[in-house]
Amino acid sequence: MQVSELDQVNVFVGLDVGKGEHHATALTSAGKKAFDKRLPNSERTEPTLTRSALAITAFGSPAGNNPAASRWIRSRKACRSAVSPPLRGYLMPTDTAAITTRQPHDNTQTSSVIHPKTEDRSMSKGWKGRWEGILIFVIVLIMGVSGVGGFAAAREALGPEEAKIQFDPGSVPGIIYPGQDALKIWPEFKNKGPDKIDEVRWSASLPDGLVVTNVYGGPCHDSVPTPFVCAWKDVGKGDDGWMVVTLKVADDLAVGRKVSIPITLTSFVGGRKTSQVRHTYTWDVKQAPTYRQVNPKDFPQPRERKFFALPDAEVERERLAQWSLWADFQSTGFYLNPRTDLTVTASGLSGDPDDSRLELLIGSPALVNPEDEEKEEVPTQLRSKPLTSGANVVSDFYGGVIYVRYSKKSQHELPEITVKIGSEAEPFPFYEQGVTTGVQWKQMLEDSKVPFAEHSARHVSITGLAAYAKKYADEDQEELLSIYQQIIDAQNSISGLDGKEPTDEPSTLRPMVVQTPNAENPNATNYRAAMPGDSMEGVYKPASLRHSWGMWHEFGHHRQHDHHWSWDAMSEVTVNIYSLAARRLFPEESVEHGTPDEWKEAKEFLALPLGERNFDENAGHFTRLAMFEQLRLLFGDDLFHRLHKESRRLPELPSDGEKKRYFMVTVSRLSQTDLTEYFKKWGLRPDVETVKQIANLNLQKPASDLTITPVFGGK
Repeated sequence: MQVSELDQVNVFVGLDVGKGEHHATALTSAGKKAFDKRLPNSERTEPTLTRSALAITAFGSPAGNNPAASRWIRSRKACRSAVSPPLRGYLMPTDTAAITTRQPHDNTQTSSVIHPKTEDRSMSKGWKGRWEGILIFVIVLIMGVSGVGGFAAAREALGPEEAKIQFDPGSVPGIIYPGQDALKIWPEFKNKGPDKIDEVRWSASLPDGLVVTNVYGGPCHDSVPTPFVCAWKDVGKGDDGWMVVTLKVADDLAVGRKVSIPITLTSFVGGRKTSQVRHTYTWDVKQAPTYRQVNPKDFPQPRERKFFALPDAEVERERLAQWSLWADFQSTGFYLNPRTDLTVTASGLSGDPDDSRLELLIGSPALVNPEDEEKEEVPTQLRSKPLTSGANVVSDFYGGVIYVRYSKKSQHELPEITVKIGSEAEPFPFYEQGVTTGVQWKQMLEDSKVPFAEHSARHVSITGLAAYAKKYADEDQEELLSIYQQIIDAQNSISGLDGKEPTDEPSTLRPMVVQTPNAENPNATNYRAAMPGDSMEGVYKPASLRHSWGMWHEFGHHRQHDHHWSWDAMSEVTVNIYSLAARRLFPEESVEHGTPDEWKEAKEFLALPLGERNFDENAGHFTRLAMFEQLRLLFGDDLFHRLHKESRRLPELPSDGEKKRYFMVTVSRLSQTDLTEYFKKWGLRPDVETVKQIANLNLQKPASDLTITPVFGGK
């Protein structure tokens, strides 16, 4: 499986899913499975919105995932079989009465509401009022179509009661680069009208310098229409439509200009236009920067080093049955500048070429672009450059941090190899656990002209901007990495990775922590946990890492057993089984969640009439977590050890209902307790088959009400 040759910009799209929530997730094209993930609202305060605002925010650009990976936005279970784990972000309230846009370089928002019929009624007082109304309409429409702040959306409708289309184009990274070969946008709409729409027609005007290379999904799937018009037919009430459009940026596109794609989305019923949305995607064209160290001798990392073969990331994920991939590549401490020929010499490579893989990877996934810390990610992310024995010359259009992937699919031992990075690559601040001294680290951060910094440890790697790492250079870096190791070990333990059998060996792979743009929220997907600039204290400061629920939470996402017992509604719940495992390492620390107040909220839920208790729908994330923590307190950590071990050995369950049944039946069996009434009281509503399977186990019923067992230090 090859890492994608990925350079892209993603358009992030949200979807009004009702009940006051805005569902925005991100997705990759990699791997065999995907999961519809609800974005966490646990680590951060939601953005402040107007009463009727469709809030759209950036959740990041490409992830460069394995294989053929690009990170997209998804909002439908229909995509599950096509993609690998999505990024996880946040929920925001919405109302379709307004379009709210986020400016590209700050956090301000502008709103425009256009209801011509309403405005017509307001013009009845004479020509003055009529012309004022018309003028306001035209100004707002021009502002939308022309791309206020590089982002525009405008709506023509017959009035709120008749409007048909809701279109959420999302916030767009504002920079593209000449030669970029995978610029992606994902337009998405929803029929919000009272009736079926006969046709929803998309049309776009492409400027010189942008060419459509592929369309995925929708009526234009696997085609490149000219002119670029696509039409969805017979769109039912509440149905949605989407497509992923991939574009190529011309190599000779002039740096310094802006490039825009105006689009129009129109709905028709009975040949009559019922609503229309206009939007303009706009980017600045820039050249990838070049960095040169003035004092390269201040950087002690060797250009030649030995590498041992790591397990293939996908093979390891399948063994562990966990949600996302961990990094099967290793750090070098060097940076490749754009369009620079780099000589890489490899020796010692042997064995079956179908089993082993040796590659140079360029670019860190989800890493913030120092050219725009607010919104941009670096353009190259995990671009693969295959290596063979002897000298190899590699280059990259945009450049990036260099990694070596030497991996194997089998259990066979492979010899160590030697890789030498040529002098064309620039060293940058690189802290290697047990090797680099504090004095060396500070000196590198002081002298570096390359704006990145990286820690490489046995259990984790950390990549971010050198300026942020420098703020915490006086901290004990070995202590920091030791705390990361404790967190990983604690999450290994609750996952039943005790090493007693090969299937239960802790992974030799490691997760990455990556600094991501400030406009993004903390999130996790393949290979990495991505943390914005305002979370860096919890990344680099040992004392803060000890109570960083956000970091524990993002690491926990990697661990979830989504294939077996973490059904869809649990995506932001079971993740915190692993957060609590880390929390128990530091009982004296005050933390954000798992608090007595959250136990109080759980008790309020349990006090509702039984018919009103719906665990999946009206219990908060931490109310649901209280049930899992109750089970751990009642039956011990071993309950979760065995649950993980058993599910690791099972094939994937095909539906949420079967996952939910598996959980209730298996926990009853492992605890040797008939938990039917317990699950009913918690609002899990076991179906007839679940009740039957638990009854067939002939287990003893609890002598008392287990749901009153306090958790989170509550009473």
